Amino acid sequence: AERNLGPAEIAQLVEFLTKHDILNPLFNGLGLLVKDKINDPEVRKTIQALMMKIPKERADFFTSATYDYWQELHTERDFIIYNSNKERESVVLGENRLIQRITGQSKKEEYLRNTKATGKYTICNQGAEVRNIIQQGNGIAMVLTIEGAHVLGIDKMNPLSPFFFTDIKDRITTLRNWTQSRIFFITLGHHFDNHISGHAKSLPSPGDILLDQSARLDEGLTDLGEQCVADFLGIAKNQNGQYLPNPSVTGNNILIDLKHSSARTRFDIYERIYKHIPENPPPLIYSHMGYSGVDTLQELIALNNPMGDGSFINRWNINMCNEDLFWAVKTGGLIGLSLDQRICGIDTEAEERNNNKATDLDSTSADALWQNLHGMLEGILKHPKLNTSEKQNLWNLFSLGSDFDGYIDPLNKYATVLDYPALEQDLARNIQQVIFDSNRSQDYFVPAGENAESLARKICFDNAYNFVVAHL
Repeated sequence: AERNLGPAEIAQLVEFLTKHDILNPLFNGLGLLVKDKINDPEVRKTIQALMMKIPKERADFFTSATYDYWQELHTERDFIIYNSNKERESVVLGENRLIQRITGQSKKEEYLRNTKATGKYTICNQGAEVRNIIQQGNGIAMVLTIEGAHVLGIDKMNPLSPFFFTDIKDRITTLRNWTQSRIFFITLGHHFDNHISGHAKSLPSPGDILLDQSARLDEGLTDLGEQCVADFLGIAKNQNGQYLPNPSVTGNNILIDLKHSSARTRFDIYERIYKHIPENPPPLIYSHMGYSGVDTLQELIALNNPMGDGSFINRWNINMCNEDLFWAVKTGGLIGLSLDQRICGIDTEAEERNNNKATDLDSTSADALWQNLHGMLEGILKHPKLNTSEKQNLWNLFSLGSDFDGYIDPLNKYATVLDYPALEQDLARNIQQVIFDSNRSQDYFVPAGENAESLARKICFDNAYNFVVAHL
């Protein structure tokens, strides 16, 4: 059940809704008397649906007593399989109302030139299939992943049942053995408690008022969670406390994505599991991340999600610290760069003014993305526990993790995938200025023959492609 909101929280929510043109017709037509009913479940669901831009009927379905994550996962899988490898025509909706409202200018005409799209996607279950589709230019190679281990449906299970752990293990086995739709990786946590891992604060105000994240917020990995991670990875602990390949499991290993996991959960996974894998640890994925600028996870935990300071760095523990970067390098993992404003450290209009960017949102977007990437590069280069050969691989580590399918406020200049060419150009320009124009190629371990454009291309496509081909 959702908690009741107090007068101060309701006032904050109403201020946000009116300021950002959400529910304005309702407020203007009926007056602010609606604020007296914000704790009514139906009113709250309506507001949530409008804020998240989903139909009210969908919000009703998500919150109904009959909704089951595990069953819904199968329904979504069946839908995706049904449409795989079929030629389709669709419309790309590209008008960015936020840019229009803030700047008085609309990209509508630019995007309308690209509205109709014809093509197909094909679900790929092996790296070779991805390679063939890309090389032949034959549509989109789709690789399936899951965001949030709550899809196991643990909320519908009885934890006191003697079959509780066995039932969860069976469901993981089911996922491992999907043949038409292999799951490449799973994000361990998401926005709320799933009894597996602690989640990081992810919803800014007023989303955190309507959607209460407090249950097990910022807490660690549970014993159930440790078992789930081991089962996803196909490993088991021996008598010496080491995690080794488990010969009794069937199907394909599912990699672990640590986006949304709290700093304490990430610490537990490194300390309780990954430090006890003697060789060839499975690569860790950080699918849509920003950089905190903090050295260790313990420091990040102690900071307790401070407000932004205008530095294009978000120190909430949802973002990576240097200790996370160490494990990403050590495991040969992959980091997706988030394109969400708050994750990249743009918290308020005041911060934009502090950075003299209030009238230049395009520059703000480019600066925010670059500062997060550059911070990570420096965090790896200066890490005392990484050797030179490990640091030399840093340009293979980064990719794009837009989170465009999530509840986000994207960087204004890169609001849709239609803006990716501009993003790649901006990355190349920053790399050129900071690294090549300053004659610092050796300091940044730039491989022989690479230039600013080729490094930007690696981040925008090549690294993710090579990682999938190698590990799927």
